[in-house]
Amino acid sequence: MNESKKLLDTIMQAHNTQQMILPDGSLSSLNSISTRINGNAIYLGPSGGGKTRSGMIPNILAAFWSYVISDPKGTLYKSYGRYLRQCGYNVIHLDLIHPERSDGYNPLAFVKTSDDVLTFAHQLVHGGNSPKSSSSSYDPFWDNSAELMTIALTAFLLETNGNTTPKIEDMIKLTRLINAQQIEDENTCDLDKKMEAHNQQYRRIHGRESWAYSQWQKFRMAPPKTMNTILVCMTVLFNMFDTDGMRNLLGRNDIDLTRIGKEKTAVFVETSDTDRSKDVISNLFYSQAMTVLCDTANSFPDNRLPVPVRFMLDDFG
Repeated sequence: MNESKKLLDTIMQAHNTQQMILPDGSLSSLNSISTRINGNAIYLGPSGGGKTRSGMIPNILAAFWSYVISDPKGTLYKSYGRYLRQCGYNVIHLDLIHPERSDGYNPLAFVKTSDDVLTFAHQLVHGGNSPKSSSSSYDPFWDNSAELMTIALTAFLLETNGNTTPKIEDMIKLTRLINAQQIEDENTCDLDKKMEAHNQQYRRIHGRESWAYSQWQKFRMAPPKTMNTILVCMTVLFNMFDTDGMRNLLGRNDIDLTRIGKEKTAVFVETSDTDRSKDVISNLFYSQAMTVLCDTANSFPDNRLPVPVRFMLDDFG
Protein backbone atom coordinates (compact mmCIF):
# COMPACT_ATOMS: atom_id res chain seq x y z
CA MET A 1 0.00 0.00 0.00
CA ASN A 2 2.83 2.38 0.88
CA GLU A 3 4.48 1.69 -2.47
CA SER A 4 1.22 2.38 -4.33
CA LYS A 5 0.71 5.64 -2.45
CA LYS A 6 4.31 6.66 -3.11
CA LEU A 7 3.85 5.99 -6.84
CA LEU A 8 0.57 7.92 -6.90
CA ASP A 9 2.22 10.87 -5.15
CA THR A 10 5.08 10.76 -7.70
CA ILE A 11 2.62 10.71 -10.60
CA MET A 12 0.69 13.67 -9.19
CA GLN A 13 3.92 15.59 -8.59
CA ALA A 14 5.07 14.83 -12.15
CA HIS A 15 1.71 16.01 -13.50
CA ASN A 16 1.80 19.27 -11.53
CA THR A 17 5.45 20.07 -12.31
CA GLN A 18 5.56 18.54 -15.82
CA GLN A 19 8.57 16.40 -15.09
CA MET A 20 9.57 12.97 -16.37
CA ILE A 21 9.37 10.00 -14.02
CA LEU A 22 12.52 7.88 -14.14
CA PRO A 23 12.44 4.11 -13.48
CA ASP A 24 13.72 4.55 -9.92
CA GLY A 25 10.79 6.86 -9.13
CA SER A 26 12.78 10.10 -9.17
CA LEU A 27 11.75 13.08 -11.28
CA SER A 28 13.73 14.75 -14.05
CA SER A 29 12.95 18.20 -15.43
CA LEU A 30 11.95 18.40 -19.09
CA ASN A 31 12.72 22.12 -19.29
CA SER A 32 15.73 21.82 -21.57
CA ILE A 33 16.26 25.59 -21.60
CA SER A 34 16.90 25.75 -17.87
CA THR A 35 18.65 22.37 -17.48
CA ARG A 36 20.51 22.44 -20.80
CA ILE A 37 19.73 18.73 -21.02
CA ASN A 38 17.58 17.60 -23.94
CA GLY A 39 15.20 15.42 -21.91
CA ASN A 40 15.58 12.29 -24.06
CA ALA A 41 15.80 8.98 -22.19
CA ILE A 42 16.52 5.44 -23.27
CA TYR A 43 15.75 2.39 -21.12
CA LEU A 44 17.72 -0.80 -21.80
CA GLY A 45 16.80 -4.12 -20.28
CA PRO A 46 15.70 -7.70 -20.96
CA SER A 47 12.14 -8.83 -21.58
CA GLY A 48 10.21 -8.61 -18.32
CA GLY A 49 12.80 -6.25 -16.85
CA GLY A 50 10.24 -3.54 -16.12
CA LYS A 51 10.92 -1.06 -18.92
CA THR A 52 7.21 -0.63 -19.71
CA ARG A 53 6.02 -0.92 -16.11
CA SER A 54 8.49 1.53 -14.59
CA GLY A 55 9.32 3.74 -17.58
CA MET A 56 6.26 4.00 -19.84
CA ILE A 57 3.19 3.57 -17.64
CA PRO A 58 3.95 6.12 -14.87
CA ASN A 59 4.67 8.79 -17.49
CA ILE A 60 1.43 8.03 -19.34
CA LEU A 61 -0.46 8.34 -16.06
CA ALA A 62 1.18 11.72 -15.39
CA ALA A 63 -0.78 13.03 -18.39
CA PHE A 64 0.55 16.54 -18.90
CA TRP A 65 1.73 16.78 -22.54
CA SER A 66 0.74 15.19 -25.85
CA TYR A 67 2.01 11.68 -26.49
CA VAL A 68 2.88 9.49 -29.46
CA ILE A 69 3.12 6.00 -28.01
CA SER A 70 4.32 2.80 -29.66
CA ASP A 71 2.20 0.02 -28.27
CA PRO A 72 3.36 -3.57 -28.93
CA LYS A 73 0.35 -5.91 -28.59
CA GLY A 74 -2.01 -3.01 -27.82
CA THR A 75 -1.87 -3.44 -24.05
CA LEU A 76 -1.18 0.24 -23.33
CA TYR A 77 -4.19 1.45 -25.33
CA LYS A 78 -6.49 -1.10 -23.68
CA SER A 79 -5.29 -0.12 -20.21
CA TYR A 80 -4.90 3.66 -20.52
CA GLY A 81 -6.81 4.91 -23.56
CA ARG A 82 -10.00 5.50 -21.57
CA TYR A 83 -8.02 7.05 -18.71
CA LEU A 84 -6.48 9.65 -21.02
CA ARG A 85 -9.89 10.42 -22.53
CA GLN A 86 -11.15 11.08 -19.00
CA CYS A 87 -8.18 13.43 -18.55
CA GLY A 88 -9.43 15.46 -21.53
CA TYR A 89 -7.20 13.95 -24.21
CA ASN A 90 -8.08 13.39 -27.83
CA VAL A 91 -7.12 9.71 -28.15
CA ILE A 92 -6.23 8.16 -31.52
CA HIS A 93 -5.72 4.44 -32.01
CA LEU A 94 -3.61 3.42 -35.00
CA ASP A 95 -4.01 -0.35 -34.94
CA LEU A 96 -1.68 -2.21 -37.31
CA ILE A 97 -2.54 -5.58 -35.78
CA HIS A 98 -6.28 -5.23 -36.42
CA PRO A 99 -6.39 -2.55 -39.15
CA GLU A 100 -10.11 -3.10 -39.72
CA ARG A 101 -10.68 -1.63 -36.22
CA SER A 102 -8.17 1.20 -36.54
CA ASP A 103 -8.62 4.93 -36.84
CA GLY A 104 -7.69 6.09 -40.32
CA TYR A 105 -4.21 7.19 -41.35
CA ASN A 106 -3.61 8.23 -44.94
CA PRO A 107 0.09 9.11 -45.28
CA LEU A 108 -0.59 10.89 -48.58
CA ALA A 109 -2.68 13.45 -46.67
CA PHE A 110 0.64 14.92 -45.48
CA VAL A 111 2.35 14.98 -48.88
CA LYS A 112 1.91 18.46 -50.35
CA THR A 113 5.11 19.44 -52.18
CA SER A 114 7.69 17.80 -54.42
CA ASP A 115 10.06 17.63 -51.44
CA ASP A 116 7.34 15.79 -49.50
CA VAL A 117 7.01 13.38 -52.42
CA LEU A 118 10.72 12.55 -52.33
CA THR A 119 10.65 11.95 -48.59
CA PHE A 120 7.47 9.88 -48.75
CA ALA A 121 8.79 7.65 -51.56
CA HIS A 122 12.06 7.02 -49.75
CA GLN A 123 10.32 6.14 -46.50
CA LEU A 124 7.79 3.92 -48.21
CA VAL A 125 10.38 1.88 -50.10
CA HIS A 126 13.14 1.79 -47.49
CA GLY A 127 11.13 2.13 -44.28
CA GLY A 128 10.64 -1.51 -43.31
CA ASN A 129 12.93 -3.51 -41.04
CA SER A 130 14.39 -5.54 -43.88
CA PRO A 131 17.81 -7.16 -43.47
CA LYS A 132 18.47 -6.98 -47.20
CA SER A 133 20.61 -3.83 -47.09
CA SER A 134 23.12 -5.58 -44.81
CA SER A 135 23.50 -8.51 -47.18
CA SER A 136 26.67 -8.65 -49.28
CA SER A 137 24.56 -9.68 -52.29
CA TYR A 138 22.09 -6.82 -51.92
CA ASP A 139 21.87 -4.56 -54.99
CA PRO A 140 20.34 -1.14 -54.17
CA PHE A 141 19.44 -0.63 -57.84
CA TRP A 142 16.07 -2.34 -57.43
CA ASP A 143 14.96 -0.35 -54.40
CA ASN A 144 16.24 2.89 -55.92
CA SER A 145 14.29 2.15 -59.10
CA ALA A 146 11.17 1.33 -57.08
CA GLU A 147 11.63 4.64 -55.26
CA LEU A 148 11.80 6.51 -58.58
CA MET A 149 8.62 4.79 -59.73
CA THR A 150 6.91 5.70 -56.43
CA ILE A 151 7.94 9.34 -56.90
CA ALA A 152 6.40 9.42 -60.38
CA LEU A 153 3.13 7.80 -59.27
CA THR A 154 2.78 10.00 -56.18
CA ALA A 155 3.53 13.18 -58.12
CA PHE A 156 1.01 12.19 -60.81
CA LEU A 157 -1.72 11.73 -58.19
CA LEU A 158 -0.92 15.08 -56.57
CA GLU A 159 -1.06 16.87 -59.91
CA THR A 160 -4.25 15.21 -61.12
CA ASN A 161 -6.43 14.69 -58.03
CA GLY A 162 -7.39 18.34 -57.60
CA ASN A 163 -8.93 18.89 -54.15
CA THR A 164 -9.26 15.15 -53.50
CA THR A 165 -6.60 13.58 -51.30
CA PRO A 166 -5.00 10.59 -53.08
CA LYS A 167 -4.61 7.23 -51.38
CA ILE A 168 -2.12 4.39 -51.60
CA GLU A 169 -4.94 2.40 -53.18
CA ASP A 170 -4.83 4.88 -56.07
CA MET A 171 -1.12 4.15 -56.50
CA ILE A 172 -1.86 0.42 -56.64
CA LYS A 173 -4.39 1.04 -59.42
CA LEU A 174 -1.80 2.99 -61.40
CA THR A 175 0.74 0.16 -61.20
CA ARG A 176 -1.83 -2.10 -62.86
CA LEU A 177 -1.61 0.13 -65.93
CA ILE A 178 2.05 -0.78 -66.38
CA ASN A 179 2.50 -3.80 -68.61
CA ALA A 180 6.10 -4.70 -69.41
CA GLN A 181 5.08 -7.04 -72.22
CA GLN A 182 2.98 -4.27 -73.75
CA ILE A 183 5.97 -1.96 -73.50
CA GLU A 184 8.21 -4.54 -75.16
CA ASP A 185 5.73 -5.08 -77.99
CA GLU A 186 4.55 -1.51 -78.55
CA ASN A 187 7.13 0.60 -76.71
CA THR A 188 4.29 2.07 -74.64
CA CYS A 189 1.72 1.10 -72.00
CA ASP A 190 -1.57 2.49 -70.68
CA LEU A 191 0.17 4.53 -67.99
CA ASP A 192 2.49 6.03 -70.63
CA LYS A 193 -0.61 7.31 -72.42
CA LYS A 194 -2.09 8.77 -69.21
CA MET A 195 1.20 10.47 -68.39
CA GLU A 196 1.53 11.90 -71.90
CA ALA A 197 -2.04 13.25 -71.89
CA HIS A 198 -1.52 14.75 -68.44
CA ASN A 199 1.74 16.40 -69.49
CA GLN A 200 0.12 18.02 -72.51
CA GLN A 201 -2.68 19.43 -70.38
CA TYR A 202 -0.21 20.54 -67.72
CA ARG A 203 1.85 22.41 -70.33
CA ARG A 204 -1.24 24.23 -71.59
CA ILE A 205 -2.16 25.36 -68.08
CA HIS A 206 1.25 26.01 -66.50
CA GLY A 207 3.50 26.56 -69.49
CA ARG A 208 6.05 23.97 -68.39
CA GLU A 209 6.55 20.23 -68.24
CA SER A 210 4.83 18.25 -65.51
CA TRP A 211 7.23 17.18 -62.75
CA ALA A 212 5.41 13.85 -62.50
CA TYR A 213 5.94 13.29 -66.22
CA SER A 214 9.64 14.12 -65.99
CA GLN A 215 10.07 11.61 -63.13
CA TRP A 216 8.16 9.00 -65.12
CA GLN A 217 10.45 9.52 -68.11
CA LYS A 218 13.47 8.87 -65.89
CA PHE A 219 11.90 5.62 -64.72
CA ARG A 220 11.04 4.64 -68.31
CA MET A 221 14.72 4.64 -69.25
CA ALA A 222 14.90 1.08 -67.88
CA PRO A 223 14.67 -1.75 -70.46
CA PRO A 224 11.35 -3.66 -70.49
CA LYS A 225 12.71 -6.77 -68.78
CA THR A 226 14.35 -4.67 -66.07
CA MET A 227 11.13 -2.70 -65.67
CA ASN A 228 9.23 -5.93 -65.20
CA THR A 229 11.50 -6.88 -62.29
CA ILE A 230 11.05 -3.43 -60.75
CA LEU A 231 7.30 -3.79 -61.13
CA VAL A 232 7.43 -7.12 -59.28
CA CYS A 233 9.29 -5.38 -56.43
CA MET A 234 6.58 -2.72 -56.28
CA THR A 235 3.82 -5.32 -56.40
CA VAL A 236 5.35 -7.10 -53.41
CA LEU A 237 5.61 -3.78 -51.54
CA PHE A 238 2.03 -2.78 -52.26
CA ASN A 239 0.63 -6.24 -51.59
CA MET A 240 0.71 -5.68 -47.82
CA PHE A 241 -1.57 -2.65 -48.31
CA ASP A 242 -4.00 -4.43 -50.61
CA THR A 243 -6.24 -6.04 -47.98
CA ASP A 244 -9.65 -5.04 -46.62
CA GLY A 245 -8.17 -4.05 -43.27
CA MET A 246 -5.33 -1.96 -44.68
CA ARG A 247 -7.64 -0.27 -47.19
CA ASN A 248 -9.81 0.71 -44.21
CA LEU A 249 -6.81 2.09 -42.31
CA LEU A 250 -5.07 3.83 -45.21
CA GLY A 251 -8.15 4.93 -47.16
CA ARG A 252 -9.17 7.74 -44.81
CA ASN A 253 -7.46 10.10 -42.42
CA ASP A 254 -8.58 10.69 -38.82
CA ILE A 255 -5.26 12.17 -37.68
CA ASP A 256 -4.41 15.87 -37.71
CA LEU A 257 -0.69 15.83 -36.95
CA THR A 258 -0.57 19.58 -36.30
CA ARG A 259 -3.31 19.20 -33.68
CA ILE A 260 -1.06 16.93 -31.60
CA GLY A 261 1.11 19.96 -30.87
CA LYS A 262 -1.81 22.30 -30.19
CA GLU A 263 -4.19 20.21 -28.04
CA LYS A 264 -3.59 17.40 -25.60
CA THR A 265 -3.55 14.30 -27.79
CA ALA A 266 -2.43 10.72 -27.34
CA VAL A 267 -1.71 8.56 -30.38
CA PHE A 268 -1.31 4.83 -29.66
CA VAL A 269 0.47 3.03 -32.52
CA GLU A 270 -0.37 -0.63 -31.97
CA THR A 271 2.20 -2.91 -33.59
CA SER A 272 3.00 -6.59 -33.50
CA ASP A 273 6.22 -7.74 -31.87
CA THR A 274 6.24 -10.86 -34.05
CA ASP A 275 4.88 -9.73 -37.45
CA ARG A 276 7.16 -7.02 -38.87
CA SER A 277 5.41 -6.74 -42.24
CA LYS A 278 3.67 -3.45 -41.38
CA ASP A 279 6.68 -1.73 -39.86
CA VAL A 280 6.89 0.43 -42.96
CA ILE A 281 3.58 2.09 -41.99
CA SER A 282 4.50 2.72 -38.35
CA ASN A 283 7.92 4.06 -39.38
CA LEU A 284 6.29 6.27 -41.99
CA PHE A 285 3.89 7.61 -39.36
CA TYR A 286 6.66 8.41 -36.85
CA SER A 287 8.70 10.16 -39.54
CA GLN A 288 5.77 12.21 -40.83
CA ALA A 289 4.68 13.11 -37.30
CA MET A 290 8.14 14.40 -36.38
CA THR A 291 8.45 16.37 -39.63
CA VAL A 292 4.99 17.95 -39.39
CA LEU A 293 5.39 18.79 -35.69
CA CYS A 294 8.78 20.43 -36.27
CA ASP A 295 7.32 22.48 -39.14
CA THR A 296 4.36 23.40 -36.94
CA ALA A 297 6.66 24.50 -34.12
CA ASN A 298 8.60 26.70 -36.55
CA SER A 299 5.37 28.50 -37.45
CA PHE A 300 5.13 29.95 -33.92
CA PRO A 301 7.15 33.03 -32.89
CA ASP A 302 9.27 31.14 -30.33
CA ASN A 303 9.57 28.01 -32.51
CA ARG A 304 7.90 25.95 -29.81
CA LEU A 305 4.67 23.97 -29.87
CA PRO A 306 1.84 25.27 -27.65
CA VAL A 307 1.53 21.70 -26.29
CA PRO A 308 4.88 19.87 -26.21
CA VAL A 309 4.86 16.34 -27.63
CA ARG A 310 6.63 13.32 -26.15
CA PHE A 311 7.39 10.27 -28.25
CA MET A 312 7.24 7.25 -25.93
CA LEU A 313 8.51 4.35 -28.01
CA ASP A 314 8.34 0.94 -26.37
CA ASP A 315 10.30 -1.95 -27.96
CA PHE A 316 11.66 0.50 -30.52
CA GLY A 317 14.82 -1.39 -31.45
